[in-house]
Amino acid sequence: MTHITVVQCRLIAPESTLQHIWKMMAQQQTPLINQLLHDINTHPDINTWLTANQLPSKLVETLAQPLKTQSPYQGLPGRFITSAIILVKEMYASWFAIQTQKRLSLEGKKRFLTILKSDKQLIQDSQTDFLTLCYKAQQLLKRTQNKLKLDEPQHSEKAHWSIINALYPAYNNAKTPISRAAFALLIKNNGQVPDTPENPDYYQQRRKRKEIQIRRLEEQLKASLPKGRILDSKHWENTLKLAQTPITTIEEITSLQTQLLQKYSHLPFPVFYGTNTDLTWFKNPQGRICVKFNGLNQYPFQIACNKRQYPWFQRFFTDYQSYKSHKQQVPTGLMVLRSARLLWQPTNGQGEPWNTHHLSLHCAIDNDLWTISGIQQVKQQKILQTEQKIANFHSKALEKELTPNQQQRLKASQTSLNLLKTFDINEFFPSKCSLYQGSPDIILGVSIGLENPATIAIINISTQEILTYRTTKQLLSRTRKVRNKKPNSNNSNQSLSSAYKQISNYELFLQYQQQKHHNQHQRHNAQINDANNNYGEANLGLYLNRLLAKAILELAQQYQVSLIILPSLKNKRELIESEIRAKAELKYPGCKEKQDSYAKDYRTNVHQWSYQQLIKCIESKAAQIGIDTATGKQMNLETSQDQARNLVLNFCQKFSPTQV
Repeated sequence: MTHITVVQCRLIAPESTLQHIWKMMAQQQTPLINQLLHDINTHPDINTWLTANQLPSKLVETLAQPLKTQSPYQGLPGRFITSAIILVKEMYASWFAIQTQKRLSLEGKKRFLTILKSDKQLIQDSQTDFLTLCYKAQQLLKRTQNKLKLDEPQHSEKAHWSIINALYPAYNNAKTPISRAAFALLIKNNGQVPDTPENPDYYQQRRKRKEIQIRRLEEQLKASLPKGRILDSKHWENTLKLAQTPITTIEEITSLQTQLLQKYSHLPFPVFYGTNTDLTWFKNPQGRICVKFNGLNQYPFQIACNKRQYPWFQRFFTDYQSYKSHKQQVPTGLMVLRSARLLWQPTNGQGEPWNTHHLSLHCAIDNDLWTISGIQQVKQQKILQTEQKIANFHSKALEKELTPNQQQRLKASQTSLNLLKTFDINEFFPSKCSLYQGSPDIILGVSIGLENPATIAIINISTQEILTYRTTKQLLSRTRKVRNKKPNSNNSNQSLSSAYKQISNYELFLQYQQQKHHNQHQRHNAQINDANNNYGEANLGLYLNRLLAKAILELAQQYQVSLIILPSLKNKRELIESEIRAKAELKYPGCKEKQDSYAKDYRTNVHQWSYQQLIKCIESKAAQIGIDTATGKQMNLETSQDQARNLVLNFCQKFSPTQV
């Protein structure tokens, strides 16, 4: 599995260079993209493509070819034109995907609405009473469950949707009125048999809500095709002048209103560099890392980034120097950098747009290629993939002669295979990241929970010995200096040291939880009063997740962990909900109303954590060090330590560490 993340930096260059880049992107490339979108949207065959839900494969290239020699696109670097073609294809692929999703959703809601009937109507159709209808529905539900032979527990989400999907064809194939009404009752009640008849008012409200959803989806499917970016105000001014002329139809009013309220982007489209050899990395006389781009070789840019991301750019430089020195021996597929985008970001400033925006570089990196062990693993994967690709070409050649394009691709694959097999990592990168050596018997498990977002257990699987446990409080025990918010105002000679105080990362964690709860309350009040509700925590949650990941990986290195087992988030909602319900039942046994109230308050106060983000941080940090990660199913046990221990033991029962 490839772990792709993005690092970014600001590009420093003279004002004349920034001005030239802005004008090329804003006055040439962005208008080119706008023109390509316009040509596609007004093409005579557009309706055929919309029906097919895709554009012809070479359409955008064909439309772009004659535009290259026309003003204002003449003189635009080839990489900018290629980037424009790629962006247009991405925009339409995304638009088609969204439209397909909405179309499927609309079909599903319409199908459900045709089945949705009141209990009174179902009783009339089946010519029976409510209890008999429920009994029949229970029989049909059990028959459906037995027919599916589900491996998953019946209460799991996967089993639930398998049952729901099986009920629709069963409804269509029902032969008797009572069976058809029973299936409709099950579909209406989400695959369950109701205990009591429904409230007629609730049924009417539910049907009305579904009709509104269908109507909104139908309007969204009529949405306009992808449009470009208008960087000046002339279009808006022309629309405003048009609005001052006499308007005779409602359609004209609606069209003008849409154009006047439309938010225009003031940023040009980015430039996409699809290969790592499109960027040239070097150091200036001052020792600073710099970069040049294909098509802009006369314009060097200096890298400006934070300490966290600087090692990645240092790695880009060393990778490129190795490739430059041994171009015929180093495969580019084993370099950390995969692709990059050149784009502008708004900032505070005055004057020309290239002074009020920062030029930034976003680089997509493969975390698996950070260490020597990762490079070796990726190398073996690429060798197998390339051999399979060559075998496919040979099998096609036995059936019929390969086309010139296929022959060219076969030759390129054979060259790549020879390069991969002869490539010696230690010869070309002797000083690259040291190979992490972990003990194959030492495994770390991470459990997620309510009070403790992360709890770990480190186990020696050969002896079943628990080496250590760590809770969130213990993982965040490291202290830091922070500025004291309430200095002593009476003492004018207050020392600098008294203006700061020592707090632990766990205290920062508690402050974050309190701040989230406070902001949630503020947002609720602001929404009631129709006021601004922009309350946030300034990425403090991401920072704490990085601190947790760093502490976990430092402990893993200390104990020579070879594998980290992370919990699967597929059943996270069910796991958290069952834990809350268990606490509520222990707090108020036998009182359903108090249990529901307690569970609601508990969710508001405690369950405010991004577990997906935490796991991504752990995976990214582990990939940098060279520790493998795997996913297991977390059980709902009494303590978080038991959950972390059980996560490791259950995983080892299914797989041996050497199989991961």
